[in-house]
Amino acid sequence: MVIHESAEDYLESILIIQEQSGQVRSIDVVNKLGYSKPSVSIAMKKLRENGYKKISLTAKNAIPENFFSVPGTANLEWSKSKTSVSFMFSGTVMMIMNQLHRLELEDILIEEPSLEEIFLHYYE
Repeated sequence: MVIHESAEDYLESILIIQEQSGQVRSIDVVNKLGYSKPSVSIAMKKLRENGYKKISLTAKNAIPENFFSVPGTANLEWSKSKTSVSFMFSGTVMMIMNQLHRLELEDILIEEPSLEEIFLHYYE
């Protein structure tokens, strides 16, 4: 994955602030990087817009390993039985739902990934 230097600066700052204080506010990033509030606000919006969703699901039957060849799918973590999987997804909800409707799902959770998961994803 290609990551721009400024985005890398923001991600590193977010991770450091998160580790130090347990939460990250835009003003904390402003103070750490010395950028203007509007610049930080715009950059944070872009990171969110380009961000990933964390999806965890359980199917009634084993899921074929090649099932998630959908563009934008990354970091797949399978259960031993292959009926549960967690992954990061960047794309439209319709794109992943068009794929998931083929499964007989027992459970699904779609959530925002943690800052640590976002940070680690950019460096994998």
